[in-house]
Amino acid sequence: DADGDGVGDVCDEVGITEFTDPLQLILHPNPSHGSVRLAPSLPEATTVVVIDLLGAVALRVRYAPVIDLSGLAQGTYSVLVLDRAGRPLGRARLVRL
Repeated sequence: DADGDGVGDVCDEVGITEFTDPLQLILHPNPSHGSVRLAPSLPEATTVVVIDLLGAVALRVRYAPVIDLSGLAQGTYSVLVLDRAGRPLGRARLVRL
């Protein structure tokens, strides 16, 4: 209510907060037999989530520049890096050999 009459005005701001797409991460090596290095480094990152092709969480670990994926079955996965609030900061596709 810009004019103070208690009635909403046509030009009052209404909207949805826009989020930018997460950064495309680089995983090396990819495909991998075990550990992968995440780049670039994301200082605000807290969690790495690895999701299988069915959408199930295959692994959730504390963020580190190198992640051990040797416990995962062979296949293709999506890797998400999240901040403390659970917002995605980066993503990549990974092939586990």
